[in-house]
Amino acid sequence: MAQVTVADDVLSAQPGTVREMDVTQLVEHGVEEWVIDHWLGDLRFLVSLGSPSGSSGGTAGLDAVVDAVRAAAERFWLVDESGHEHPDLSSTPDADSRTPDQVVGPLRLGSGVVVATGTKDGVTVPMGEALVSILREELGRLEVDVHVTCLPEDVGLDDLVPFDTAPAPEPTERAAGPAQKFWYVARPVARRGRGARAFDRHFLTPDLSWSPDQEDGISFDEADRDVAVRLVMRLRADDDGQEGEVLALLLGATSERPRPLLPADPDRDPGE
Repeated sequence: MAQVTVADDVLSAQPGTVREMDVTQLVEHGVEEWVIDHWLGDLRFLVSLGSPSGSSGGTAGLDAVVDAVRAAAERFWLVDESGHEHPDLSSTPDADSRTPDQVVGPLRLGSGVVVATGTKDGVTVPMGEALVSILREELGRLEVDVHVTCLPEDVGLDDLVPFDTAPAPEPTERAAGPAQKFWYVARPVARRGRGARAFDRHFLTPDLSWSPDQEDGISFDEADRDVAVRLVMRLRADDDGQEGEVLALLLGATSERPRPLLPADPDRDPGE
């Protein structure tokens, strides 16, 4: 029978705890007193095939694991700070209750699958435990053994590629025509409506707006990944947090030549 194992430190090993100050004590008495301690920072989970004491399990069943992680990620959006999972978007709590501000994944790390989530103010332990429970539940439907751990702290999410994008090929002579790939800058945008949250992918255009059409988006040569990543990091720094996190994606090209961002203002040039 397939088994799902979860590391004992899957929450405690997460980087960056958060504390909240008692503002009343600070203002009225000048005392810096922390009212909430040991909150969690952003949660980053790594799902690997196999068990902690056995083999890695190869790559058999990886597609099923990716689908399970994707299903869990969709449910993450509906969990509040008390650890309660709401049935749909229409029943989520009001603005005073914390729910995830972002959910990223599934992302590819070798033969493992990564999913990450968090809120601007930190994650409570009950919320973290509920997210782990959801991930365990979705993975428990599979017929392969999997192991869930905290993503190592030295692995950056920006370096990982989404599973809906083919991994970058080994360095070989570049293929021509439809097989050619460019780097695009994109972000998920939530669709309106009831039920489980779904997303469309919107692409950054030369005038710095967003379009649902990949053909409208700027693109960079496959060898210019660093240029695309620098642009992504700059956009994240300026982001108002209203939509999903900006990503650099390696996708099949829609034209024969890349379409880099070449603004009139050289200070906005990501290559500078």
